[in-house]
Amino acid sequence: MPGGRPGDLIFPAAELGLDYTAAYLLTPGMPLQMPKYDPERVHFTTHPGVARGYAALYVEPRIGEVPGDVYRVVVDGPIEADPDYSDPKLAGIYGTSRKPLTIGAVVERNVVLDRRQINEAGWPYRCFYGEWEPVHAQDGTVLASHEMRDLGATDDYLQLLPRWMDAREFADGGRLWKPGMEGSRWASPDEVLEILVHLGLDTGPHIITTDNIHARYENGSSRPILFGYFQCQECGATFGDPTIRLDWQKSATHTAAVHQAGDDLVTIAQFNGGDLDGYLHAMARRSPQRWASWSSPIQH
Repeated sequence: MPGGRPGDLIFPAAELGLDYTAAYLLTPGMPLQMPKYDPERVHFTTHPGVARGYAALYVEPRIGEVPGDVYRVVVDGPIEADPDYSDPKLAGIYGTSRKPLTIGAVVERNVVLDRRQINEAGWPYRCFYGEWEPVHAQDGTVLASHEMRDLGATDDYLQLLPRWMDAREFADGGRLWKPGMEGSRWASPDEVLEILVHLGLDTGPHIITTDNIHARYENGSSRPILFGYFQCQECGATFGDPTIRLDWQKSATHTAAVHQAGDDLVTIAQFNGGDLDGYLHAMARRSPQRWASWSSPIQH
């Protein structure tokens, strides 16, 4: 309720003819579940960061999300536990009242936070529903729920994700959703690399040259067969057996490409479709100068 002043009352939604149950039914990327939200109660929190997060998500009827305000309130009636956050680990953080609350003071107006800032503000009380364990470590690293562990998510992968990344942005197995289409479509390799741009992939000094690769032609064929080896112009490392045609050495090609791009690329591809070649092509599109000499080897 933006715009409130000290002394104003905050009423349960039902008393205003409102019901926000539908807003709680579907969280992108999560199974459909019936919330315990009760429009007959006013919901509040004792944690300032959680309060700021809820204010940033305030929904104005017939308008949508608008910046909300944070108030210090006086609970005039009995305090009841919030049935959606009834786990003992959250005791004293979330509460409800069946009577209106009185605004005692305005703490902050027009709170604007994105999802990741909301997660940071509400730590450690942004939890996996049903498990009540924090979604993030204190530094914002994404943690794995029990279900995510069962589906193969690993700490090595999760630590690569942006700090305070919202649980709606990835599936239970850790795969990233397409931005704006969470829960319905996977992110493409180009989109994954953009989401993980903070990792600085393919920006280091190691650049592979193909100067030592040459073409041979079989009789009657106009298609070249490539032989030779890859070499890093920074450290001199070589990849491949010059006596074996390169299209029979996909492992050496991948190893050379990862040497240039960064070891994390293998883990990222593993959890996001598994097609390393797709990520090499995406990197070539993002940094064509760094991959200019790779066009033929990558195609093979």
